[in-house]
Amino acid sequence: EVDRNNMLGLPGSRSAKNEVVYQVAKLPEPVTRMQNFVTELFENVHHLLSHFCTNIGNEFYHQPNLATDLGQSVFANLPGLPDFRLRAMNRTFFKSFITKCPVICYTSVLLPVLRQLCPFMLLHMKERWNYLKKVRENPSFDEDNTDSQEVLDDVIIRVMAREYMDTVKAILTSGKASDINNENSNTVDGAATIGILGE
Repeated sequence: EVDRNNMLGLPGSRSAKNEVVYQVAKLPEPVTRMQNFVTELFENVHHLLSHFCTNIGNEFYHQPNLATDLGQSVFANLPGLPDFRLRAMNRTFFKSFITKCPVICYTSVLLPVLRQLCPFMLLHMKERWNYLKKVRENPSFDEDNTDSQEVLDDVIIRVMAREYMDTVKAILTSGKASDINNENSNTVDGAATIGILGE
């Protein structure tokens, strides 16, 4: 319920800080608290990984078997995640992981992760757009009915697609942004980096 309100921008979302709506929950309080805990734990783990990318930098990317470990943990169950969880991962972790990766770690860390992530996201987005096309062709589809699961799916898929395109843009331009502290980097190096990521 909280995630639905967050996506639709309705009162009762965490962003609205509407404590009155929180208190009038339909579910028993222990269940609601556990759901909130699991949701926040999931998001906090990805925020933490993002901070590792940003603040620890080279030391994080040079951890032994980092790509394998991420593939077996963070990216292991991508097909089982609902769209709003994928969106959270993309928004909080994927983009910073790509843009902060040092060029020297592209082959050992970034490319193995992208080989796992990009084909999955391409297939997933195709399936979701086909689903959305079928839903919109249904005469009973009503965009103004925010209680409808179809409308919620429509909003989530569109937002997720837009944010994932930002991640794709980060993949294509990361040669210029990954080593922000390296003042010697130039456009020639950036073009060469894009060639490596395009392989």
